[in-house]
Amino acid sequence: MGIAAPRVDSQIDRVVVFPGAAWVTRIARAPVTSRAELVLAGLPAALDDDSVQLAVRGPARAADVRVIVEVTAAGEAGAVDDAELHACRRAAAAAEATVVAVRGELGGLSSLAARGRPDRDREPPAWGEAVVARLALVELRAAREAELRAALAAAEDALEAARRALTAAETRRCQASSPELAPGSVRKALVITVEPEGDGGEVEVAASYLVPGARWAPSYVVRLDGAGGLRLELRASIAQATGEDWAGVALEVSTAAPLRRLELPELPALRIGRAQPPPARAGWRAAPSGVEALFADWDRGFGARRAPARATPEPAPTAAGELAADDGPDLAPQTAPVPAPAMTAPPAGNRTLAMGLGVEAKSRGRLGGAVAVGRAREGSAALEQRARAASSPADAEREVGATLGVRVDLLAYAALCMRGPHEPGRGRLELVSRGERWGAGPEAAGAARRARAAAAAVSEREPPRGHVAAVPGAYDHAFAAEARLDVPGDGAWHNVALLARAGKVALHHVAVPAVAPEVYRVASFTSPLDAPLLAGPVDVYDRGELVVSAELAETAPGGTVELGLGVDATVKTARNARFREEAAGVLRGALKLVHEVTITVENLAPRAIQLEVRERLPRPAPGAEDVEVVVDRVAPSWEPWRPEPEPGQPQLVGGHRWRLEIPAGARRDLQLDYHVRIAGRHELVGGNRREP
Repeated sequence: MGIAAPRVDSQIDRVVVFPGAAWVTRIARAPVTSRAELVLAGLPAALDDDSVQLAVRGPARAADVRVIVEVTAAGEAGAVDDAELHACRRAAAAAEATVVAVRGELGGLSSLAARGRPDRDREPPAWGEAVVARLALVELRAAREAELRAALAAAEDALEAARRALTAAETRRCQASSPELAPGSVRKALVITVEPEGDGGEVEVAASYLVPGARWAPSYVVRLDGAGGLRLELRASIAQATGEDWAGVALEVSTAAPLRRLELPELPALRIGRAQPPPARAGWRAAPSGVEALFADWDRGFGARRAPARATPEPAPTAAGELAADDGPDLAPQTAPVPAPAMTAPPAGNRTLAMGLGVEAKSRGRLGGAVAVGRAREGSAALEQRARAASSPADAEREVGATLGVRVDLLAYAALCMRGPHEPGRGRLELVSRGERWGAGPEAAGAARRARAAAAAVSEREPPRGHVAAVPGAYDHAFAAEARLDVPGDGAWHNVALLARAGKVALHHVAVPAVAPEVYRVASFTSPLDAPLLAGPVDVYDRGELVVSAELAETAPGGTVELGLGVDATVKTARNARFREEAAGVLRGALKLVHEVTITVENLAPRAIQLEVRERLPRPAPGAEDVEVVVDRVAPSWEPWRPEPEPGQPQLVGGHRWRLEIPAGARRDLQLDYHVRIAGRHELVGGNRREP
């Protein structure tokens, strides 16, 4: 169902992707010289009505906004603006024609050559003149051929660019399909009432709304230049099925949770004295007296146009069920009961609204006007008994109203509407179904539910292999893309580049000869981002060549990142150990297990390296007082090494390391001598030899 107000073209300008939803901002421009209604059509059916926000820039202001639903008619289906696709096709055809023409001219140069004289009766020209003419012809042909070759290269480049643009446009057309609406498809629209300020003029309207069906996962690329510099690139894999395509948008990805429902704590009062029951809460309070006086000026000015008064009908008994099914995007369903705040009196005619109210109602929380359903504090049997005991209907209403003055469905404040001064039932709140507010039939509610279900299916899709989908965690941060990006709304994962930062990197080598003879290269750098690095895969390139794909752990802003770059075959290590047993002690009653370890390191690379050699000394078991480990000699000196243990792993005991610089082509020997002293009658578990 459409509306006769003028429609304005809008385009998506900015998108913030959250875990599970997206905040979309559309921009529209229109001249405003008098009070008018503008329609922003083509919005997704799954958007949250209560999240809509407006901003008007220019000599006008927004007076009202409402959400309606439009059903695509059969004649409107497929009425899509293909200007971009047609322009790309025309550009590709023109570029191809240019290439064909230039190639034809190149082929025509073969006819530009010296020919024999057909008239043999004439005297031939002098030899010198013939040579000069032939040289001039050769030079002309060479110059023209050079020009045509350059023109052909430029034309082929233009043709390739035009074909790429055409392919991209056709891909967006095939994948996007959101503008292509079949007959009966449902879309939402915003009807915005604007009023000019002064004489008015050109204004810009920014409409923002929350829509479910989007998520993202981070990934990284680290590029090393070989001279101590690096470039860290942040990328994001985004999947969205919001019902519209994002083309050329300013994109942000965020770890915040806009769908998370938070409630302010309620601090109870502390009283000294006898304990008393807490005061009962009513979902409504009495309407102020003299409500009709608020419309006195309206009646004097427009009284003749006022529609005949009628009693406000009591909402149908199924209103609560209709509300539960059609109350908009169920983005963050909650089950905790919420106390109902006080509101104005319910519509006239609801005189026994509290009857049958005895169950604990569930609430639904959403961004914006959340539905808050109150909690009945007494059972239905108790309510009915107290109502029967009342002497009159008015007494029954007062008695029940002390607990909760209205039906549960009327506590859904976001679904209540106050009629205008020209409508019947003015000045009173009444329940309005989504279909009535949208201006569409009952099929609109079902279409909206199906759109929300399709959007929610994106949350069930597994992220690409190795990726970790962003979830609200320790960091609430948004990463803004440095360029405008395209993300189709097909629900598939699309990888986009967000930003890049330069930094410094330190390369060093790590070896653990007691475990393996290989030497590993490690890149260590401080995060150049002023934001946290989330967990995700990282590809490391060294001077343009991919060296390793690894996992990046979550890192705080300004934290240090270490990435292993694999084995460096230009650095060699060898570990040799010698063992002997000696009698010790005054009475030779002790046994001395002597270990002599030699580690040889050789750097075959054409540059010096910083090498870290890790070693571990055996430690006596707890409580073994007759076992002693003594270091006899270490050359060169080393230092203790106590790394942070992995989650669930014990702290390393006895760790040490050498940190030294090995010049290019140099060779170094590291010496470690230690002995284990035990009683002569004892033997170590597993054998006295500690080294292989």
